[in-house]
Amino acid sequence: MLGRFPCRFSFADLFETAQGRRMTERESERFRLLSQPERNRAVKELCALTRGTFVWEDRIGPDGRIYTAFGAPRK
Repeated sequence: MLGRFPCRFSFADLFETAQGRRMTERESERFRLLSQPERNRAVKELCALTRGTFVWEDRIGPDGRIYTAFGAPRK
């Protein structure tokens, strides 16, 4: 579990770790245009590809929507 952690990583960091390369401008734009559920799914899929370097946790925002947070696992 992540617990409360400060935001230290960007989606671009997650993408690069999972895919082994930097995001293209086009990929970055496509991610920006995703709905929140689609973003949540993308984060979970990329975290799985990192084999434990990043982990995710669903959180409920002040607006009642679910947001998938990610970060380094607690040691």
